[in-house]
Amino acid sequence: MFQRIVTLTLAAALMLVTVSAVQANEYKGKVVRMDPAAKVVVFDDGKMYRVVPDTVVIYEEKPVKWEAIRPGYSVVIRSGEAVEFKNGGYVIIR
Repeated sequence: MFQRIVTLTLAAALMLVTVSAVQANEYKGKVVRMDPAAKVVVFDDGKMYRVVPDTVVIYEEKPVKWEAIRPGYSVVIRSGEAVEFKNGGYVIIR
């Protein structure tokens, strides 16, 4: 019985860590503008994310293509690159 409780507790902890890791690589916000040439989305709080090949953009709970989003949309960016604008270009934030 004790072994079963320990196993279930460890499984639950692992699940929480996995969910947290997925959410940490996800950002939700309202789009204010986009830079199509750089594939960068700028949000109302000033954060910027570059859309890369493995990025998923979600609008109204559905994945959409990068080209479909518009200023004013509230979107979720999964696996985007957090960037900032410095010296005339976008630099990845680590």
